[in-house]
Amino acid sequence: NDQFTSTCVACKEKIDVDGNDIQYQEDHWHLECFHCQECHTDLFGKTFGLHEEDMKTYCADCYNRLFKTWCDNCHQPFKGGSKMVIFNKKNLHKECFTCTHCKRVMEVSDHRLNDGLPYCLECYEELFAPKCQRCKASIMENTNGVVYNEAGYHVDCLTCDHCQIPLNQTRFVEYSGHLHCFDCFEKPSVFGKECSGCGEKITGADSDKFYTVEDQTWHLQCFNCARCHKNIDQEEFVSSWNDSDFQVYCQLCGAENAMDVMQMMHQRQPNK
Repeated sequence: NDQFTSTCVACKEKIDVDGNDIQYQEDHWHLECFHCQECHTDLFGKTFGLHEEDMKTYCADCYNRLFKTWCDNCHQPFKGGSKMVIFNKKNLHKECFTCTHCKRVMEVSDHRLNDGLPYCLECYEELFAPKCQRCKASIMENTNGVVYNEAGYHVDCLTCDHCQIPLNQTRFVEYSGHLHCFDCFEKPSVFGKECSGCGEKITGADSDKFYTVEDQTWHLQCFNCARCHKNIDQEEFVSSWNDSDFQVYCQLCGAENAMDVMQMMHQRQPNK
């Protein structure tokens, strides 16, 4: 009865009810048809591969040679049970996914890229991670880092140079190459800088509003030409020492002052 018989996927003939029927999933073969289509090795009781496009069977060696994906690193096929890593559109054995620098085998989750190449965390930190401006150690992704003036710092390293409190959550000022919190910058015992224009102290509240020239300091609103008294904080200026007095001038007054000085020097010359 045909309803109790199966059709061999190899020869397309019916398999007798009392015949030797080899079954794999929903497919059936005669025992004599169940062999490698390449080398004709009998596959009964052996590992085999099924090419599902044409339902042909192959021994493991022939299947690997003909159809299996090949590792793009070692150029060997992926055998049954082997693990594949897909990286940058390449198929790799798990043991072939290694650090570009130290060649150590890596987990997919434990690598970082530089120029498209994979590195282990240790090598990436050593070779490419940004360095803290203060302690010079690497700033990794899992550490807290901040950027100030285009330089990176660990949060714990960006501190006031006077009292050492962290500066990442408070306003601060850079003065003479050092970082200071406002509290320290406002203390006369620490700085006590006076404006050369108005004589008042430069405080933390003025941290981004002052000029320093030749160790003289001005509030921006006090940075005025010594001759015409107009504000010059947005202009080019000229500075000079008049006897022991340091002054700043707008360009026009600076030129006139230079002429005056030359005239005075000429007048002071002795008669011959």
